[in-house]
Amino acid sequence: RKGACYSYEDNDFATVETKYGITYLTIPILIKAGTQFGKFKVHGIIGPYFGMGLGGKATTMGIEVPVQFKKEPQLEDGLFMKRFDFGFTIGIIPAYKLGPGDVSLDLRYNLGFLDTRNPYNEGDGYYSQCNRSIGISVGYTMTLEEIKNIGK
Repeated sequence: RKGACYSYEDNDFATVETKYGITYLTIPILIKAGTQFGKFKVHGIIGPYFGMGLGGKATTMGIEVPVQFKKEPQLEDGLFMKRFDFGFTIGIIPAYKLGPGDVSLDLRYNLGFLDTRNPYNEGDGYYSQCNRSIGISVGYTMTLEEIKNIGK
């Protein structure tokens, strides 16, 4: 889930805060290369990703509205975003041999290249918005050969 929080002063000089989160289906196409030092391994990953917005919610001044993906929105319908995203992923995966497999920590940074805001309101005050995210996961990996040899 990707999202943002921003605040601004309206014409009455009151601070308005908006928070929103969008759920994306993201498919990375990555190249992975690495090396090993005894029980320690380290891999680097790099490549493009493609994302598709599935939905989300935005909240402004306690009022919640849905995130919608429309080409010609009506202002009262909610927050409008472009459905598709494209960007670049880079990361590092250190791992340590523990038992039959490896314990790993996957650290990734995703940098979006496309403006995901729907430009229906371009003009004065329009700003572009690109997705950026950090991903962290912990895993335990075993090869099929390691799984076959567990009971032996």
